[in-house]
Amino acid sequence: LVGLSTETGKQLYRKPMDIKGISYEPMMIKLGPDGKLKIVSTMTNEEDKFLTAKPIGFSIANLNDITGEIKTLKDFNFLNDLGTVLTMKNESKSEEGYIKSHNICMMQDGSMVMVGEFFRKTVSAAGMAFKIINGGNGSAAQITIENMFLMRIDKNLKVKSMDIIEKDKERVLLPTEMMSVGIASRLLS
Repeated sequence: LVGLSTETGKQLYRKPMDIKGISYEPMMIKLGPDGKLKIVSTMTNEEDKFLTAKPIGFSIANLNDITGEIKTLKDFNFLNDLGTVLTMKNESKSEEGYIKSHNICMMQDGSMVMVGEFFRKTVSAAGMAFKIINGGNGSAAQITIENMFLMRIDKNLKVKSMDIIEKDKERVLLPTEMMSVGIASRLLS
């Protein structure tokens, strides 16, 4: 994480985003009602390679924009922290399924609502037909973006509920079947 002065353009700080065995990849920075910047990051295991790392959860932290100090408020692990509100088998924690966060709304009382979508790596029927016709050339891989969700987090940073908003599935073809879920997630961004 690199901070630059808005007045001079000079670097204020450079901070590693690998902390205690977890790699944090910033998704968004928002100003909270308390006047503090909040940074929301995707979490992966630090030992995973960048190109193949799979998301294991997300983190919410306070960010000091002058010093770059990050104070973690809560690391949300998909399996341990979200198992009561996510249907892990079908939507988020099968080998193929993950969530992508788009926004987080912070309320005056300290509670939050995260807005996102479920996605999974799937096989494209049209891509498979093209691959067969071309003797194995081409890619049958795609990302299927499924229902949206509103995840409600209380002021004690406990996930209380998740409202599912049904919508038509969207499909994004991938250039290669070998593309990892981590890279596909970045492509979706």
